[in-house]
Amino acid sequence: MRISAVLGLALLGAASAFASGPYDPLFVPDPYFSALGAEAEPLPRADLEKAAFLASGLSYDKTLQYVSRLDAYIARLDAESASVGDPYARGEAALAFIHRNLLKAYRADATTLDGILDTGLYNCVSSAVLYMIAGRSLGLDVEAVRTSDHAFCVVHLAGRDVDVETTSPAGYDPGTKRAFTDSFGKVTGFSYVPPGDYARRSSIDDKELVGLILSNRVVIYENAGDYRASLGLGVEYYELERDAASRSFLVDRVNNLSSELVQGGDYAGAESLVTAARAALGEDPKLAELQGKVAYMRAVAAANASRWDEALDEAAALRAEGTAPPELPSLIEAALSNEIYALVQRQDFAGARRVLAARGALAGPVLSSSLSEKIGEAELAAAVNGRPFREALAAADGELAAGSVSRSAWERAEGVLYYNEANRLARSGDWLGASKLAAEGSARLGGDGNLARAASVYRSNFVADAHNRFAALYNARDFPAARDSIRSSLALMPEDPSLLADLRLVDRALGN
Repeated sequence: MRISAVLGLALLGAASAFASGPYDPLFVPDPYFSALGAEAEPLPRADLEKAAFLASGLSYDKTLQYVSRLDAYIARLDAESASVGDPYARGEAALAFIHRNLLKAYRADATTLDGILDTGLYNCVSSAVLYMIAGRSLGLDVEAVRTSDHAFCVVHLAGRDVDVETTSPAGYDPGTKRAFTDSFGKVTGFSYVPPGDYARRSSIDDKELVGLILSNRVVIYENAGDYRASLGLGVEYYELERDAASRSFLVDRVNNLSSELVQGGDYAGAESLVTAARAALGEDPKLAELQGKVAYMRAVAAANASRWDEALDEAAALRAEGTAPPELPSLIEAALSNEIYALVQRQDFAGARRVLAARGALAGPVLSSSLSEKIGEAELAAAVNGRPFREALAAADGELAAGSVSRSAWERAEGVLYYNEANRLARSGDWLGASKLAAEGSARLGGDGNLARAASVYRSNFVADAHNRFAALYNARDFPAARDSIRSSLALMPEDPSLLADLRLVDRALGN
């Protein structure tokens, strides 16, 4: 079915085809572009004109008006060229005519065909479309060529092909004209790609050329931040081309609009958009990944607002759907840790354990074990803090017996309790009491090295204090008092060799 037959149809019942979601209508293709996508190549000139004006953004009624205006110029071209029999010369005449009558000034973003008729502004795409229409009206075999960032035309003549750089009035068979080489790059910023450079130029069909109008307009809309409008053009572009590249192009438009919605906090809208895209396009790995990213960002927003349960519910759904991004484990750890920390701060240890039990499968064994340890340590700290030493020990033992804390955490806590209490005794001058308590703790904890060393230091400090008291009395020649002092110390540490040496010294002084 020719597009010209379809273009006269009203859009009857189009709205009834819309699905219920707010973004579903964006993916309902324009029937004009659907019909054009089904057309065989090359397009008839009349269809090419209509397609180019529609791709430029005109309504169907406006398209008919502009087609009429353009056809008036084409009729003049045909009349002026009627006497030109040589095909090469007709192709050159077509370029000269459109530059003399229609193309006024080059501008990089002037990509629409109606823009040429209204303002005379053009770029490589719009001028290539116009030249193709003009050349075909003269019976020439005109094809479009694209490079990475440029488009032009080629006229296929008997025995040779002629390039047409449509942005320049000297662009017909440009390699033969000095005027072209002097001006083309300065005006457009492009460099001419000569025939034979197949790595840098490729032929495109009529639909692809019309599609360049759409894709250029997408760039213009997105530069202005209108991602919704650019998505509509992406749908038309895909409907026109129906290949992998145009599908990827459309998916990129979905991604850009969803990113804008997410940045504005409209996570429900972004999810609805991607759902509509998946319903319209079928399963697509990039869309599935995008839906996962949207859900992940919504979970991040919930976590940032301290809505930990909501964030974890989103994470669980992502994990179940298999669309989780690689950052998900970090989010789970942060959300679950913060929720449990908040409960621990309120000393709701039972609540913290309930949360951990409910989320254990989501957290995994390593994180679950770590958080369980932290809950136990916090509960143990709450149980012993502020209690007298022996009561605190009993409370710690009770937590261990109840299974609230691991043995390693219990040992660390008991070690701190013993060390702090021994230091308190030492600060009061009770070196031997401190040493005895540290030794008790070391034995209780299976030979704790820190406490064992502390016990030894405290004993050494007792001996040093005893010797210093003895030395002061001995040096004052108060030998009886010195002997009494060292004997009282030996009563507490009878086998210490330093104290025994002091006793022998004072005995000699006393003549014993």
